[in-house]
Amino acid sequence: MTLDTSRSETSPKTLVIKAIDELFVNLQPDAVYRHWAEGFRQHSPLVSDGREGLRTTIVQLSTLGFRYRMVRVLGDGQWVVLHSHGGGVSQPFSVCNLLRVEGDRLAEHWEVVQPLVTDTVSGHGMLDGPTEVTDLERTDDNRELVRGLVDKVLVGGELAALDGYLDGGSFIQHSPEVADGAAAMRDWLAQGPRRYERFDLMIAEGNFVWVQCAGTVDGRPHVLNDLFRVADGKIVEHW
Repeated sequence: MTLDTSRSETSPKTLVIKAIDELFVNLQPDAVYRHWAEGFRQHSPLVSDGREGLRTTIVQLSTLGFRYRMVRVLGDGQWVVLHSHGGGVSQPFSVCNLLRVEGDRLAEHWEVVQPLVTDTVSGHGMLDGPTEVTDLERTDDNRELVRGLVDKVLVGGELAALDGYLDGGSFIQHSPEVADGAAAMRDWLAQGPRRYERFDLMIAEGNFVWVQCAGTVDGRPHVLNDLFRVADGKIVEHW
């Protein structure tokens, strides 16, 4: 994947790409001093606050053969989300890393990790598909489209309204337990075990919109992350 850093040398997205490349891809522990805030706040349950906690974690991971590859990166104001592949520690995984930038420093981090499943119902990989951010002029329209889906269908539970948001005949699904198409998505939402309870955050850039919600899986509290790709006013792909 080629990540575009040409639009702004000082944008939060550019800063995050550089920082993550140094620390997670190239495993340079001292990158925390170059790019992370001294009072860095960490929401990962496995890592403590501050630079030193993160540095210690990277040193440990580097001895275990840790690997990290950025697949998609979206920037929206101070927020940047990475959709990435990780491995080398245990089972390969798909991860969404959410970062908040203050000035020229990474100030806060959240993450959601999911084991990488290769035998999916749809036949599509969990990280496969387009990666290029396009249609920047349609960012706001795409944001509103997905926000409508979240409010009315995911949180609101109006499953009959789903067809108004998806390109049903061509809708591509990357969630490992769901087939392609709007009907399969509707059945999955109706049957559970995932329940959306509250919208928390949305990051939109061009044709991609990422959503974070609070909810449950099998009745247990979870942070739910969904990534959508939009084309011509319809949602055409979901991770």
